[in-house]
Amino acid sequence: MTNVAFQANIGRLGIYSGTVDQWTNTNLGPMGGTNPSVAALSNGTYLTAFQANIGKLGIYGGAVDEWTNTNLGPMAGTSPSIAALPNGNYAVAFQANIGVLGIYSGAVDEWTNTKLGMKAGTSPSAVALFNNTYVVAFQAPGGQLGIYNGVVDEWTNTNLGMMPGTSPSIAVLPQGKYVVAFQAPGGQLGIYSGVVDEWTNTMLGMMPGTSPSVAALSTGAYVVAFQANTGQLGINSNGTVDEWTNTMLGMQSGTSPSVAALPNGAYEVAFQANTGHLGINSNGTVDEWTDTLLGMMAGTSPSIAQ
Repeated sequence: MTNVAFQANIGRLGIYSGTVDQWTNTNLGPMGGTNPSVAALSNGTYLTAFQANIGKLGIYGGAVDEWTNTNLGPMAGTSPSIAALPNGNYAVAFQANIGVLGIYSGAVDEWTNTKLGMKAGTSPSAVALFNNTYVVAFQAPGGQLGIYNGVVDEWTNTNLGMMPGTSPSIAVLPQGKYVVAFQAPGGQLGIYSGVVDEWTNTMLGMMPGTSPSVAALSTGAYVVAFQANTGQLGINSNGTVDEWTNTMLGMQSGTSPSVAALPNGAYEVAFQANTGHLGINSNGTVDEWTDTLLGMMAGTSPSIAQ
């Protein structure tokens, strides 16, 4: 079963676990305009990272009205990304309020300052590797897509420009390589797969101000969910140029979807529909979706994990 973390239209962190019109109200207030990130741990539980309305990085682990206040201040208007490691630990990437990429790994009030600057108004994306380390994709201050692999003050500058105000998404394929989806400066969905200064331009237009989400499937393929420049939820498979599935599902302006791979090779996408409700689409099925009837805060995006 997938879990979806989202900011409800009452300004609370909500958790949806697959039952229509039922959700957990955590009673925790996220900062306005920010998005939570959820990950499934190896023991079958879920953790959610979020920017609390007191401006601190928070971790929620399932007990209503209880959370870990890390005492770490994220940059206003940015959102964290949590990655579950195979050994049961986790890492959270976030833009610290001093403008650098920070990593929090579970010790209260302790963090790694990577000393790597981030573009204002953008958020990182973290994913676990099979050796219990992690890799993070982020937009550097110069507007390039950057990759950080856990070594302080070292990073890969891909030399690939990103659209201002957007954030990348990273996934690790079964063979251990990674793939990054991002909005290129021309407004197209771009795919980067680890070779500096080389990328796939899918030629697919994205809605300005939105960011894609990529997931690695158990089959070895990957899928990218994005808001197309038509306002519909789009699905691209394996970076195929100029080919996509138009789900015909309208998305709320200024929001971004989140995709999660399922064990059977399928996938699910969480998104804010143009009705303002949290929607779930399975496998890019055209014009079919689950309307959870759960209202989301305007301008925010959900996070889904299996």
